[in-house]
Amino acid sequence: MKKIISDVESGSLGEKAGLRAGMAVCSLNGKENFDILDWLYCEGDKKIELVCEGEGETFDIMIENDYSAPLGISFESAVIDKTKLCANKCIFCFLDQMPKGLRESLYVRDDDYRLSFLYGNYITLTNVSDTQLERIIEMKLSPLYISVHTTNPSLREKMMKNPKSGRIMEQLRKLREGGIEFNLQFVLCPGINDGQELIYSMNDMMELVGSIKSLSCVPVGLTGLRETLYPLSGFSEKQAGDVIDIMSYYGLKARKIDSEVCFCASDEFYFLAGRDIPTEIYYKDYLQFENGVGMARSFEDSAEEFLRDNPDLNLEKANYCLITGVLGKKALGGIVERINSVCSCKLELMAVKNDFFGGNVTASGLVCGCDIIKQVKESLKGRTVFIPENMLKEDEDIFLDGLTLGELEEALGAKLIVTPSDGYGFLSKVKEIYPDD
Repeated sequence: MKKIISDVESGSLGEKAGLRAGMAVCSLNGKENFDILDWLYCEGDKKIELVCEGEGETFDIMIENDYSAPLGISFESAVIDKTKLCANKCIFCFLDQMPKGLRESLYVRDDDYRLSFLYGNYITLTNVSDTQLERIIEMKLSPLYISVHTTNPSLREKMMKNPKSGRIMEQLRKLREGGIEFNLQFVLCPGINDGQELIYSMNDMMELVGSIKSLSCVPVGLTGLRETLYPLSGFSEKQAGDVIDIMSYYGLKARKIDSEVCFCASDEFYFLAGRDIPTEIYYKDYLQFENGVGMARSFEDSAEEFLRDNPDLNLEKANYCLITGVLGKKALGGIVERINSVCSCKLELMAVKNDFFGGNVTASGLVCGCDIIKQVKESLKGRTVFIPENMLKEDEDIFLDGLTLGELEEALGAKLIVTPSDGYGFLSKVKEIYPDD
């Protein structure tokens, strides 16, 4: 596989050495089979020897590294070589439940330890060899983000449909012995890996406290597109409460060993169980924030901080709308009422049901443009509407269904404003546009 350069930073050592976008790097310090980790490590070398190919010619490039500037080279592939793909066929895999016709990148089943270290992608370790485990330890790739689901070997093999998946505790022990820390997640399926099975797993986890930075349980995500898939159901109020109780019990035990560790149930479990969201101390440094763990608490607390910083803020002319998902309305309803009361404004929280995914998906980040048009178009015409940034692609104003922000704005006849997903950032944006919107 050719390692194609996609971009060369202006003023970088790479540019000065003659590297250009479109060139291929054939070898790095004599090594042809190199990846992103080798490349990052070489940035500490005094001399970097490259064999490159461009415009039909092969040539050598020597970079004298004086550390005055970065190498400044980006490649077409995030890992430079081929991304390691998932070898599992999990009974709960969300990608199996997605509609057809979306962006190709949304269907990529990456399970790559390099992406875990660099970007926080969760991996299962089922495609990681003992040699690669040694490499992780040797290169000190810590922390890693690992999907455990269960530590019961036979159950893990059943859930992931992979005979290699039952080694998870052996692998975690080896990583721990090598000084690697990890953030862990358990996707829970009611009646399968919750209840007594979750207790079994948490007892195993206690052995690893000290290497675990955080651990979260999240409920299985179910779309309406599961007709031919393994039969799964959502959590009942009691089942959700049981998960919270188990995690609270083991979280307290873990903190007696390591006061900084966080064992958490995701926000959705609290809403399903009808229980209050815990205080900030429960979530420590919000290490599982992207997993929907602590988002509600963080939004509320940061919004309250903004109100304290702006005690005289008056938004009496504001008649804005914030689009969210079904879960988001449960999470934000209380703080939005408080904002309206304190700031004398009329901020409407409007929940959009996710029909695009079959109606069962409640997360705000998965709301699609077509559902916003179909469900709330008539209520938004002529208004100022806030769209949380997590509904859009990270580097582009486009929803999961391919609709762009501009297309949605035109279809609604409304003014759309992308806002940060935290309470302080959201209210800062409201203050910024008021009353000139």
